[in-house]
Order: sequence, then C-alpha cells, then structure tokens
Amino acid sequence: MQAKPSVLIVNSDDEMAHWMSTILGSRGYAVRVAGDGQQAWQQIEWLPPDLLLIDMILPIFGGFHILQRLQARKMRNISTVLFCGMGQARHAHYARLLGAHACLQDPISKDELLELAQKFAPLDNLTDSWAFAS
Repeated sequence: MQAKPSVLIVNSDDEMAHWMSTILGSRGYAVRVAGDGQQAWQQIEWLPPDLLLIDMILPIFGGFHILQRLQARKMRNISTVLFCGMGQARHAHYARLLGAHACLQDPISKDELLELAQKFAPLDNLTDSWAFAS
C-alpha cells in the first residue's frame, strides 16, 4: 500500500486551516498545518509535502518568500498553490514566475478544494488495504 498523499496547509487563519484540513483529511490525505511562514519552512525541510497550499499573507514571512526558498533550493517536485485576495492578478503572475502551479483567490469552495487536491496530489493511485482483506 502506498503512502497517502501529503498536504501542508499554510494559513494564519485557524478556522480556514481547520476547514481545509478537515475536508482533505476526511478524503484520505495526510494533512499538516502551519500558521506562519517559518513553521511552514521547518515542516517543508523536515518532510516535504506532495501539495503545499499557501496563503499569500502570513506572519514572519509570507507566501512569496516560501516560493522563493523553494525555487532557490530547486524543490520543484512539490506542487504549490498560492491563495491571494480578490483582484490580485499581478500577484498571480509573480507567483507563477516563482514556480507556483496555481494562484487562486480566497475563499474557495469545498468542491474547488477537492478538485485542486486531486489535480496536484491524486488519491487515485492508492490501493485500499481493505480490498485485499481475507
């Protein structure tokens, strides 16, 4: 059995982070949460996630700084999605230049979150252990 795809949610809004974590965790993702850029970077270095969901504005250092660090360390195997506010087209362009796979406006719906996770960290490849139980 393969490991569950891992997702690191980086958001200083505890309610939003909990909402995302609950939805993704209930679908089978291994979810971790960081409340600021420094915590996020420590977790990325410790155990890089398959999917990184980053809020643009964070305490200590923000989403762009995390993207810059990923780019500098050539960590391109991590799918990254940056969440920014309404009307932030220039931020989306800059995020993509830094290697983000997507830049989306907050808030997103449950369905959008699940589609995003499935696109960048698919669950399809997993084999359920119960399917082989005798």
